[in-house]
Amino acid sequence: MKKYKNVYLTGLEYVEPPEFISSFELEEILEPLYKRFKLHQGRLEELTGVKKRGIWPRSLRPSEIAFQSAKKLLEKSNIKIQDVDLILYAGVCRDTLEPSTSSPLHYFLKAPSTIPHMDLSNACLGVMSAIMLGSDLIESGSMKNILICTAENPASILANTCDKLNSPLETLSRKDMRSSLASLTLGGASVSLLLMGSEIEIEYPRIRKISYMTDSSAYNLCKGTGDYDNPIMETDSEQLLLRGVDLAKELSKRHFEEDGVYDGYLSHQVGSAHEKELMKVIGEKKFQGCKTHITYPDYGNTGSASLPLTLAKILEKKNISSENEKELWLLMGIGSGLSAMMMDLLC
Repeated sequence: MKKYKNVYLTGLEYVEPPEFISSFELEEILEPLYKRFKLHQGRLEELTGVKKRGIWPRSLRPSEIAFQSAKKLLEKSNIKIQDVDLILYAGVCRDTLEPSTSSPLHYFLKAPSTIPHMDLSNACLGVMSAIMLGSDLIESGSMKNILICTAENPASILANTCDKLNSPLETLSRKDMRSSLASLTLGGASVSLLLMGSEIEIEYPRIRKISYMTDSSAYNLCKGTGDYDNPIMETDSEQLLLRGVDLAKELSKRHFEEDGVYDGYLSHQVGSAHEKELMKVIGEKKFQGCKTHITYPDYGNTGSASLPLTLAKILEKKNISSENEKELWLLMGIGSGLSAMMMDLLC
């Protein structure tokens, strides 16, 4: 567990994809599959709770998508790009094997040559991991302002998954179908945030502590393969859920303090089954009556953008620099690998 005193979230902006595909529309594309296995219309939404998910044009690179929210953030912030000490790109989706996706992002932002940039990859926990790294750098006094960006676009993986499930049908098994279910829940989003260090208290959300645990023996339960333009993902959703919530349960024993009382919580937006099981194992009583918010019904599982997107939706209701009474929120994430993180945010 790491505790922080001087790290603030001073900006958080998102941009939605221009197109959304409903689960009903996906099922229409998958009509050959549904006929073969005698699946009823509406099954996808029933299993996952996902009504629709957003996609960007396949021609857009993640760096271009991330730039949209980064530009919006800097335009609304008191911090200019020349004041940033580090640019971190933390998405699952990346432009190429090399250079880093942060490289074109740095160029699009017209950042000075003295500002370092890099990619930080940790599946769906990319942004939370970047916040942990950024908080360490700020708390140590090494840096003051850190820009973290992500961009997820499932357009290619959705198309490839539908092609796989529809053809060739004679070789397709129910196991193949189950391993592709998680891919059909993916959604797109562009999210950027600013971390700032301040030794005096300021009216912004403050990061209080972050805890992390991993079960790397489960590394093969969710794998993304193929190339950057033609990705494919296979997931043992049932085992990933079981192992993930077990890990979260262990992490909660380390993270929660005896007298800790939360006003709200946000979990990684995978789907309805994940949300239900996660709350069950970390202690429903502790969070009874707490505020929460879900985005997976309308956005799907947006990967590394999931938690910051959902947090942005919460902060839209109250000004991010609001002087209203502060609330303590718990942010929880689980990512393939397998890793789990919890973060206390006073906002």
